Amino acid sequence: MKKPTFYILYIIAMLFISCSGTKILSVTETDIQLTDSIKASHFEISEIIEPYKENLEKSMNEVLNISDVAMKKPERDHQATQIQCLLGNFVADLSFNIGQDIYSPKDGKPIDFCVLNNGGLRTSLPKGEITRGKAYELMPFENQLVVLTLSGELTKKLLDYIISSKGIPVSNINISIKQNGTSNIFINGAPFDIAKSYKVITSDYLANGGDKMTFFSEHNNYEVIGIKLRDAIIKHIEDEKSGGRNITSSLDKRIIIIE
Repeated sequence: MKKPTFYILYIIAMLFISCSGTKILSVTETDIQLTDSIKASHFEISEIIEPYKENLEKSMNEVLNISDVAMKKPERDHQATQIQCLLGNFVADLSFNIGQDIYSPKDGKPIDFCVLNNGGLRTSLPKGEITRGKAYELMPFENQLVVLTLSGELTKKLLDYIISSKGIPVSNINISIKQNGTSNIFINGAPFDIAKSYKVITSDYLANGGDKMTFFSEHNNYEVIGIKLRDAIIKHIEDEKSGGRNITSSLDKRIIIIE
């Protein structure tokens, strides 16, 4: 059922109050019929909200950079047959690189690889202008990037998950899947060693067991590195522009099937 205009304006007002730093303790939903007796208040609220609305639209319509290629989100029904996609590679690579730059490991060991999920990427990126609003559409959630330290045995569970899914975004890892079910795996350029521990950067959603990654609960260490995935996406797009580069992505041999 369509909500009254007054109700919609009320929700927008609450969002702006939230953005301004005022803490909302509770929100109660109430349907108010728009009658002649409250039309005056309706227009007063509209006048108050309009400047904020205009500023928000201006910010969301800001062009952050240009993309050289269209990066399409895989269709859910086809993820199992699409080993890689441009969008997944793009977000996984920037997450790995930015995470590596800002991560301050207490043990001195850097991040080894990145794992994300296609379901968390909510839209495609077009070829051409990329706005701030498009970045918010791509990642509308408040997911944080986190670093998990995994034992070799737990890393093997994660690798088995990646191989079985055949289509989730990864970075700094190479997996060759053979028809007989075996695989060759390289992490950070070296063969996977089950006797070693590894650090993986991912979203807090996945780290907390989302997308059936329940094995992550067995991690040895959980570190929040201080940046949201959406902010990392925006930072990369803006950094590329500052460096005089458009954004782009490519397919490579990070995950392949050997006939």
